[in-house]
Amino acid sequence: MQRIPVKLARPGMVLAKPLLRDNGMVLLAEGTELSDSAVARLAGMGVDSIVVQGHPVDLEGLAGGTSHAARAARMDHLFRRHGDDPWMMQLKKVFKGYFTMKAAAQAEAERAEREAREAAARAEREARDAALRETPGAAPASAPGTGGR
Repeated sequence: MQRIPVKLARPGMVLAKPLLRDNGMVLLAEGTELSDSAVARLAGMGVDSIVVQGHPVDLEGLAGGTSHAARAARMDHLFRRHGDDPWMMQLKKVFKGYFTMKAAAQAEAERAEREAREAAARAEREARDAALRETPGAAPASAPGTGGR
């Protein structure tokens, strides 16, 4: 099982643990297969993370060069003198998991934002090209600095 940010949840993933409200009420039961609408509702409700079956997301691979990734990588150095203290090693594990999850969510948000910008630019180019095709006698736009020649 793996705890992942809701931003990385995809339809078809199966919950390994029930999702509970603060008052203990079950929102989604263990074994529930996520749908598009369930993922959207979870994000809308402000749920940060869920526990899914298996290890469907490579959180380490998504970390990239974000500040959260740097913090997760630094945990070994920060806790280097506490290897024999089980409590400190548990604390290190919690911090490292937290920062790794935050880094993965941040990388996913950056990827989604980049894709949205690319899609908007592509749509703008297509609309401009379509407008040029529909305008009779319109010449294609000349390159900057060529003076239309």
